[in-house]
Amino acid sequence: MAKVAERGGGPDFFTLDSGDGGAGAAAMALMDNVGLPIRESLPLARDIIKKHGLEDRIPIIASGKLVTPADVAWALCAGAAFVNSARGFMFSLGCIQSLKCNKNTCPTGITTHDRRLQKGLDPADKAVRVASYCRNLRHDVEVIAHSCGAFTCGSSARTDSPGPSTSFTRPTIPPTPTPAPQWLARGDWRSESSLHSC
Repeated sequence: MAKVAERGGGPDFFTLDSGDGGAGAAAMALMDNVGLPIRESLPLARDIIKKHGLEDRIPIIASGKLVTPADVAWALCAGAAFVNSARGFMFSLGCIQSLKCNKNTCPTGITTHDRRLQKGLDPADKAVRVASYCRNLRHDVEVIAHSCGAFTCGSSARTDSPGPSTSFTRPTIPPTPTPAPQWLARGDWRSESSLHSC
């Protein structure tokens, strides 16, 4: 990174797949034993890029088992400019992780050229599922960001404090001006009145 900063130029972006990523076609020894998990590698990579003053020039794209809204929100807070998720979309297509991606025998028809097996992959049905996954993932990441006091997902990024690489922006939550509703105080959070909070 020092040479990149010295020369100018450098990559347009940096994609970090981590040891969590990879295809079902990879060797088990590699899937289980090679690479750092994203929770270790993303803060480390972001700190190295920032140390050399390249954070504005080289955005980090995080990947590697970032399937749930909580994982995506964490990656954005840890310094990723954005996230890509092959695995999440594979699951929304119907992937069952049979680990036959490289054998042309995928039972769901996703990673095969076998016409008989491809019949299980109905594009009209799967398009709705994939769009639903994407829409709901984005919505839930926004809900997490808003609940932390951030207006957008990107505004919940890490601070530049000299603490450990896992320090994040902690929003100050103002005190509630009115007492909690009685149904909440009683613990009756499933009551009809609680449905209006959404």
